[in-house]
Amino acid sequence: MTDIRVTIDNYKFDVRACGILEDKGKILVSTEVDGTQTLSGGAVKLGETSEEAVVREFLEETNLHVKVDKLVAVVENLFEFENAPYQQVIFVYALSLNEKKQQELICKEKVNASWVNKNLVTMLKPERLNELVGLETESVLHMTNKD
Repeated sequence: MTDIRVTIDNYKFDVRACGILEDKGKILVSTEVDGTQTLSGGAVKLGETSEEAVVREFLEETNLHVKVDKLVAVVENLFEFENAPYQQVIFVYALSLNEKKQQELICKEKVNASWVNKNLVTMLKPERLNELVGLETESVLHMTNKD
């Protein structure tokens, strides 16, 4: 399946799903090749729900079997990438480890994931993700981020 990622005129657009996976007071944080820290996840594919995408991406990138607990937020992220405007819609989920599976963090693809103490998670991109770590809310938040 193809990622939901297009270029229209000079604008790039994609749909992404990521997850806040907490275990024993730590959050799983991904560090990309350029040093950017973010929550693990990735592009949603055509015909796939954002919930299915985050589960698939975690398995592909970290070897971890996760389950979705709830949708936490939808973030509209507008920024520049390679000197071109980029717009992204990010679905952010609260996740937990699937207790029925043997779990071992094995980083795959080009992402390096590691467990970080929850109170030290402050450098995520986009910045609005930092506000969501540890936030206790029953409603789904809508946030925008303009860099």
